[in-house]
Amino acid sequence: MKKKSAIPALITGASLLLWWWSYTLFLPFKQVSVSYATLINHPAWIPVNSLEVLMVISWMIFLLFYATGELGELGKRKAFMMVFMVIGLFVYSGVAFYEAILWPIIAPVDPDLLSVTNGPIYTSTLFMVATSLGILSFGIGNMMLGATFYRRHGKGIGLVVLLGTFLLCTSYFSGPIRYFSQTAGITLLGVGYFWLGVKLYNEQESVPENL
Repeated sequence: MKKKSAIPALITGASLLLWWWSYTLFLPFKQVSVSYATLINHPAWIPVNSLEVLMVISWMIFLLFYATGELGELGKRKAFMMVFMVIGLFVYSGVAFYEAILWPIIAPVDPDLLSVTNGPIYTSTLFMVATSLGILSFGIGNMMLGATFYRRHGKGIGLVVLLGTFLLCTSYFSGPIRYFSQTAGITLLGVGYFWLGVKLYNEQESVPENL
């Protein structure tokens, strides 16, 4: 079961890093503070954001295997952790889907819909509240998961995931340093999950076949 958890953890970590750094390197990233339309109309938008969709899917698969194989019978704390992570990833999967699939359809028709300053989506209270609740749920769940990694798989992995989660979730409320904090958080999360995948895989390889 460790190997089953290891592979999606490796894919999650690698796709996190590839997605975000492709996003910053191949898209007109500075335009995001005004409108997403310029980024979305770029030919690299769909390939780059397909990595985000892959990342969310692999993260969900990892969570399933890790919960059933590594954590054993769920206690109350672990059950709470899973609830928060599932809700957070559910919201995130919606975000990844509409960014990769729906936005490229909407942007050429009405770019003003995706305006950060006066568009109907990003000025909507309902949208902001729902997104904030998803970020909060993801943050709580992944912080609890990071604490579990700290205890079960090494302090280094746990600390990297905990710090990455904190920086990513607080970046949305960090004003002028938002994208620096977001980049640092996503990079640490990617490194943490990839590191965890390597460790789980090696632990599996070191177990004798007759055990």
